[in-house]
Amino acid sequence: MRYLTGRAASSREIARLLQRKGVDRSETAEVLRRLEEIGYIDDRRFATEWASVRCDRRGSATLGREGLRSGLIRRGIEPDLAAEVADNLMTEEQEIRAAIELVARRGASYAHLDAETRQRRLWSYLARRGFRASVIAKALRLDDRDMVET
Repeated sequence: MRYLTGRAASSREIARLLQRKGVDRSETAEVLRRLEEIGYIDDRRFATEWASVRCDRRGSATLGREGLRSGLIRRGIEPDLAAEVADNLMTEEQEIRAAIELVARRGASYAHLDAETRQRRLWSYLARRGFRASVIAKALRLDDRDMVET
């Protein structure tokens, strides 16, 4: 129970913890069923809260939709639910805006590099954060235009 008071967790995270503590599978299943029944565990609520922290509505997301989805899956959320939550929290337009913001922030530290190296590093940076190739391409195209204008 103490684990649940520290932070929200998915049912799979709690199951892993119980198994590490030596609780057998049948007891783990019963504990999880009971915790879900009384509302202490709700994977949909957990997934939404976890993703919301990383994707606020102002566009200052630190992850792309794929990054949100894979992060949720790593935390034990079913792939379909993870994809649904990521898609509901972040539209493609919001994802592009977030990528542009990250390019602007990170791009300043790459200003001393030649254009090709700068683009390659920014692409890798965004890809590691779960932004899709089409989103990265749009953000970098807009960044190229800004670099030419300045």
